[in-house]
Amino acid sequence: MGGDQLRDFTYIDDCVNAILQVVVNERSYGKFYNLGGCEVISLKELAEIFGEISGAKYVIKKFPEERRKIDIGDYYSDFSLITSEIGWKPDTNIKNGLIKTIEFYSRHIKEYI
Repeated sequence: MGGDQLRDFTYIDDCVNAILQVVVNERSYGKFYNLGGCEVISLKELAEIFGEISGAKYVIKKFPEERRKIDIGDYYSDFSLITSEIGWKPDTNIKNGLIKTIEFYSRHIKEYI
C-alpha cells in the first residue's frame, strides 16, 4: 500500500472532447468506451506532483488493515478501443491537469466554501 497503487486520471476537457467525438461519429453509435489519462502513476507520485505545484506537504500514513479488503489495488484504463475506432486519446498530462485544476479552484474558491 503506502501510495504505490497505480491510477490514471482523465482531465475533464479530454473527457468532454471524447464525448463530443463519440456523438458525431456513426461508428460509435451504441458502443461503450473506456477513457483514460496520458500516464499511469502511483498515488504517491500524484501527491508529489501536487505538492510540487501547490507547495502542499503530504504524509504517508499506514493503510488501515480493516480497509485492506476494500482497496481496489491498481486501476487504470484501457482506452485502446476508442482510440482505434474514432482516434480519441487524452491530451492533458497529469501535471498540466493539476495546474489547471488548482488555478480554477483558486479563482473560484468562494463558490465552493
